[in-house]
Amino acid sequence: DLAFSTPAVMQYYYLEVNHRNPVMKRKEVRQAIARLLDMDKFIATQLNGLARGIGGPVPPGKAYYHDGLKPVQFDPAEAASLLKAAGWIDSNADGTLDCMINGKRIELVIQLSVSGKETGKNLAILLAEEAARIGMKMELISKETAVFMKDLNEFNFELATMAARQSPSLWDPFQAW
Repeated sequence: DLAFSTPAVMQYYYLEVNHRNPVMKRKEVRQAIARLLDMDKFIATQLNGLARGIGGPVPPGKAYYHDGLKPVQFDPAEAASLLKAAGWIDSNADGTLDCMINGKRIELVIQLSVSGKETGKNLAILLAEEAARIGMKMELISKETAVFMKDLNEFNFELATMAARQSPSLWDPFQAW
């Protein structure tokens, strides 16, 4: 008998956040961004439905995977509510939310860095489209991989699409984090 199977690949996509940035270090902004990512749509359109959302960097196949950690659910209305409660409003009616931070009015414009990989770019596009609907502007910045990694290491970014792959053998999270 001949049998076909699709082996599990321990790979996940995530957003790298620069917590040193005055906008990105605000919890409500990060929580709103998490709720703007439509993972079901991303999995269906970019991964042919052959994936599942997880709530952290440990893949479900590992013995120490925590079933209680659930992915943040797509909820643009909740994202908008979080931002409004934190003081983000469109005070000048230009379509982009703004807020006073350290005595300055800051527009909610986030630079979203992407490397050359199509899946990461498509993730960024999906996120930027949802963000625009609630008044958050995301500027997609495409970079060559070496420049992208250099900027990450030097904290010269605000938000970045990332992917990580793990071997099915023993995994030491301290190597990656």
